[in-house]
Amino acid sequence: MAIPFSKYVSITSGVGGGNAVARKELILRMFSSNPLIAPNTVYEFTDLDSVNSFFGTSSEEYQRASIYFGFISKNIVKAQKISYYRYIKTDTKPMIWGGQTAKNLGDFSSISDGQFILEIGGIKKTITVDLSGATSLSDVANKIQTSIQTNEEAQFKTATATYNVSRKSFDFVGGVAEDATISVQSSSAGTNITDLLEWNYLAVFANGAVAENLTTCLNKSVNISTNFATLLFVDDLTLAEKQEVASWTQAGNNAYMYCAPTTLNTANTDSAGLIDYGGTGLTIVNDDYADMIPAILTATIDFSKRNSVINFMYNQLDFQPSVTTGTLSNQMDALRVNYYGQTQTAGQNISFYQRGNLMGGATDATAMNTYVNEIWLKDAMGASIMSVLLSLAKVSANSKGRAQILTTCQIVINEALNNGVISVGKTFNNTQKLYIEQITGDDLAYIEIQNKGYWLDAVIAEQVVNGVTEYSVNYTLLYGKDDTVRKVNGTHILI
Repeated sequence: MAIPFSKYVSITSGVGGGNAVARKELILRMFSSNPLIAPNTVYEFTDLDSVNSFFGTSSEEYQRASIYFGFISKNIVKAQKISYYRYIKTDTKPMIWGGQTAKNLGDFSSISDGQFILEIGGIKKTITVDLSGATSLSDVANKIQTSIQTNEEAQFKTATATYNVSRKSFDFVGGVAEDATISVQSSSAGTNITDLLEWNYLAVFANGAVAENLTTCLNKSVNISTNFATLLFVDDLTLAEKQEVASWTQAGNNAYMYCAPTTLNTANTDSAGLIDYGGTGLTIVNDDYADMIPAILTATIDFSKRNSVINFMYNQLDFQPSVTTGTLSNQMDALRVNYYGQTQTAGQNISFYQRGNLMGGATDATAMNTYVNEIWLKDAMGASIMSVLLSLAKVSANSKGRAQILTTCQIVINEALNNGVISVGKTFNNTQKLYIEQITGDDLAYIEIQNKGYWLDAVIAEQVVNGVTEYSVNYTLLYGKDDTVRKVNGTHILI
């Protein structure tokens, strides 16, 4: 037997550069107090049928999703995904929403020794139930409820079990609204009925939870998943609550856009209360879900395609106009409140979304298209840089490391030039030129931005953190944002 060749030459194989970091999808996240949504869980659905299966067609979650998935943009793109998260407005009891496949009474009525283990708040109980002679599926639920209530602990003693005819499910509600986990396991004795009840992988197990404020709700949501760009609340919020959501959104610094509803009667008050919060868009609702329009339009932008960015104004959706006079239109525009408006030419009524404005101050992006474009660019740049940090053995704190980061940034910039996020050929006023010079230290940098669409630089920085010297690459990107035309003025001169 020969000496192993690896003693002299040993080669290790592997695929390098494979640590790609996912970019977030610019989808809508809907926050709702619907008890079907388990607390501390993000649900994502890729089609309307899935939303229907979970919420049912009568739910507002489904009705909103129907509009969301039903819209096809001018670029022939439709939303690919929607997400939901629970807003816990009040203390809630632990619940089980059973699976929704059709149930057969005969499968239950022949069982005299049904068993399962129910655990609530760390307390386990073996539930034994005689289902023989059950006359209906509701009777099955009643027998299970009676067996559960024989236990003295409050979560069990006052619990309820029901058969939900519309969902075709066995549902359970614990006895106390408090923080309490809930689960069901099979029993080793008797006849296991967890699968018959569909209190298994098909069920939704919603832990009990205490009420939380909106900021806590939003923070918990993004701690689980940041995979969304726009957000709205199904529940009606007071102005103070809208301000809390708007404040959270603004603190995210172009990470998310809050789509908030208002009415013609409350527009003045809502605008005054929210005008300083960047990233919040107010839209007039008229017994409909028009507040979703910015979220729908955002979800139908495919940033991988050439010239894919959009103007939020002049988009036509299936909504009734809420503003139909010039006077009211001017009033709403002055408040920076959006609406589905109607104009008319040659007897033809034309309705479309107007004007695509956001709340915010002088340093905030107040055009929805600019704001959403930056959401994409910021996320794409962050994901690409993280991919480099994870894939390479190191990024050196020298000219080579600087070049690696600049190269990574350039790849994303090229995408932004392709999809239109970065605009080439813009003209700048004198104030903008002076600002560019102040940032770059170059009085001609604005020409580079005009011609190329951007200016990019990076420096190696040193700082002491907790007594340890650390190095970072600090890059600066100035780019021409893609402004869109909202009005055309013509002059006809007859000679």
